[in-house]
Amino acid sequence: MFSFKIGKTVFAVRFSFLLFNGLVFLFRDSDIILSFYIVCLIHEAGHILAIIFFNGEIKSVELSGYGIKIETSPIISVFSAVVILLSGPFANIIVFVIFKSNNFFSVLSLWEGIYNLIPFSFLDGGAAIKLLTSGSKSEHTYEILRVAVCIAATAALIIIFFNAE
Repeated sequence: MFSFKIGKTVFAVRFSFLLFNGLVFLFRDSDIILSFYIVCLIHEAGHILAIIFFNGEIKSVELSGYGIKIETSPIISVFSAVVILLSGPFANIIVFVIFKSNNFFSVLSLWEGIYNLIPFSFLDGGAAIKLLTSGSKSEHTYEILRVAVCIAATAALIIIFFNAE
């Protein structure tokens, strides 16, 4: 891993990020590669704009093969934290709605948004659910429901993937 600082923000790049990018470049189709990176930038820009809107401060950005993790100064309310989490996927979905086409870029943006709403704890949707249910009487029930939805979503993605042709 290597890191550097720009202003007050620490940027860290893990080896897995470099490995993942190497795999992306195996596609050798510049349109696919460019679309992939633009969709990711739109997603992260959604988060960053929401952080700025809520007067948050970005402390660090970590790039890894698992994705991009942005650490901020403490967020004042659960509502603002949830909005920040969901702003990335919604930015992707908005791009799809604006372009209203079946081109690769639009569809990839839609899938990026939907994927990040899946309630896995390491994705935006799961983190939002965890924030909303943390400490509530129904936290255990919500956790069981979240796991069930994760299993169903994983099964659906596997079915879609293997039936794509």
